[in-house]
Amino acid sequence: MTRHFSIVIVFGIFCISVLFLYPRFIESIPISHFGVFGALKQEQKVPQKILFVGDVMLARAVEKRMYTHSFAYPYVGIRDFLEAFSSVIGNFEASIPKIHVPTPFMQFAFSVDKSIAKTLVSNGFTHMTLANNHAHDFGLAGHENAKNVLEESGLKVAGSPSKVSFDEVLYAELDDLRIAVVPIYAVVSPPSYTEVRKTLEALASTSDMQIAYVHWGDEYVLTNNTAQKKLAYFLIDSGADAVIGHHPHVVQNISLYKDVPIFYSLGNFIFDQYWEENVKKGLAVGLQKEKGGVNYSLYPLYKADVGPSVMGAKERESFLVELAQRSDKALTEGILKGSLVIPLAIPRRPAGE
Repeated sequence: MTRHFSIVIVFGIFCISVLFLYPRFIESIPISHFGVFGALKQEQKVPQKILFVGDVMLARAVEKRMYTHSFAYPYVGIRDFLEAFSSVIGNFEASIPKIHVPTPFMQFAFSVDKSIAKTLVSNGFTHMTLANNHAHDFGLAGHENAKNVLEESGLKVAGSPSKVSFDEVLYAELDDLRIAVVPIYAVVSPPSYTEVRKTLEALASTSDMQIAYVHWGDEYVLTNNTAQKKLAYFLIDSGADAVIGHHPHVVQNISLYKDVPIFYSLGNFIFDQYWEENVKKGLAVGLQKEKGGVNYSLYPLYKADVGPSVMGAKERESFLVELAQRSDKALTEGILKGSLVIPLAIPRRPAGE
């Protein structure tokens, strides 16, 4: 009896030693080998979260800072935050020509070094769009090369300033929902309404939720213009479940149309603009599935230099009060809380798709 007890004690000590000293060995064992405990572990899935940010510009003074300090410089205050999300989506506000020449101060043809562009994926980004007014700064060749370089780095990339189509759509997963992100350029003039409607109608059968991610609006203006409102309403009438905008370099108002949220502009994310408080402030919007809908979490950002960080509690509260004052009154309570729960008919796709 004593002998058997001693054997059990020794074996127990051995198992504990393996657990603490060789965790990688334990992780390598298939979950199914742990029986009922493994099944319980397998069922405890971490909820997926998607984050949308605004304009990401890695040229001009941003490039200079990165070569002066480090390639991690713009991400220092935000990297840990981004890593909490399963998908991080931004607008790549530049071109990547094959022959890179640094963009001089106060020049607006943005050329990004491919080595710098590759830092996006290692700092939390998963998706980038190219439907903006700088994608063609170095012609179609610069646009195509940007897409190739970003994809080779591991990012999912889509979008064009010249068209909206089913082939230029990004996808992300939100638990059991397939999210389609439609990049749209509408700064100078609206996109083809026919192309937009056709794309959204096609996506209704291949995704559960369609989000229009739009480059539009007046620069440095804190509220939407008439053209933005008209296009937003058309997008929603055509099937969009959310509209998220960028381009104005400031955070614009949030609105609601037919129970669909419109975030008119998220402002700057990474950019060399810091002469005025509003261009230093940005907004990130996080999506997480809730029972019967989607929770849109609001994350106010502040950019002391070229890169952002999440605002502290006092600054966050002040920012959300100001944002609520210029937004749809029906959303005031949610904006002040930093959380908008919007109903969504789930599932959206035909069964078995």
